[in-house]
Amino acid sequence: MGVERAVTAPNPEFPVVCIAANGFVCSVSDGQSLGSCTPTALRSGYYDRLEVIDTAGQVFSVLGAREVPRPDEKLVTHLWRRLQGAHIRVDLELEAREQLPLSGVQDRVCEAMAKLPAQWEAVEDLSVAQKRVRRARSIREVIDMFAEE
Repeated sequence: MGVERAVTAPNPEFPVVCIAANGFVCSVSDGQSLGSCTPTALRSGYYDRLEVIDTAGQVFSVLGAREVPRPDEKLVTHLWRRLQGAHIRVDLELEAREQLPLSGVQDRVCEAMAKLPAQWEAVEDLSVAQKRVRRARSIREVIDMFAEE
């Protein structure tokens, strides 16, 4: 677990789709982005029960998340950055669980979307968004649907 790494072995194949316990779904392009959040997000349990599904359909669970201090940062600077809500580096411990086919990934994502319909209904009707997920022809296509433009 070093400063340059955000994810400890096993490593997912990026990009990935992340599904939070509350149903929030997003796409993450690389390990450094996955291991970057605000102090508030880390404290409030963003990584608790977070599922990460990679392009091969491998499902990972986050077992632990801890802040990685910057080796050259003074305590005062560190505290100031935290107060400002600046992103921090987080080292994640992942556990590989099951391997899902495309239909399994689609089911998992659609179930999550149903837990948090307000995330989708601001843009389009939840059922329309779920239909787009079900029409995807690859796991990568599902992941790309949640990538920020």
